[in-house]
Amino acid sequence: ALSKGEKSFFPDCKMISEVERLQRTAEADHENYTAAKNAAGEVERVIGNMYSADEDDRDKLARAMRLYRNLTSAQQVYFPEELLRKLKKLIGEAEEDHRQQERRRDDERRRRQQQQMRNSSSSYHRSSYGGRGGRPSGGGASRRF
Repeated sequence: ALSKGEKSFFPDCKMISEVERLQRTAEADHENYTAAKNAAGEVERVIGNMYSADEDDRDKLARAMRLYRNLTSAQQVYFPEELLRKLKKLIGEAEEDHRQQERRRDDERRRRQQQQMRNSSSSYHRSSYGGRGGRPSGGGASRRF
C-alpha cells in the first residue's frame, strides 16, 4: 500500500519482491483451492446420498470422475481424498454390476437361441411326417377311404 516514493525508503527491496512473489503464489493456491472445492461440491451433489451403485449410475459417476480429472494436478491436491475414494469405490461397484448384468443378458440370449433352435428342430421333424401320430402319410394300403 506504499506509494512509489515511500517504497524507495523501504529498507530491503529483496524483501518487497519476496513478499510480492509469496502473494502471487498465495493467489494461485487460492484459485486452485477454489477450483477443487467447486469440483468437490459438484461431485458431492452426484454421489452424496449414494451408498452403493449399479449399472444405471455409470454415466453420473463417469461425469463426476471427469470433474476430478479435469482439475490440474495443482488443483487435485486440494480435492478431498475421502471423496475421491468413495467415487472410485462407487465406480467399481457400478462397473461390477454392469459386468454381471451383461453376463445375465448373454446367458439369456444363449438360452433363447438354444430354445429357438430346439423349437425349429422339433417343428422340422413334425412337418416331415405329415403331422398324424408320427407316421409318414405317403398313401398306400394303410389309408382308409
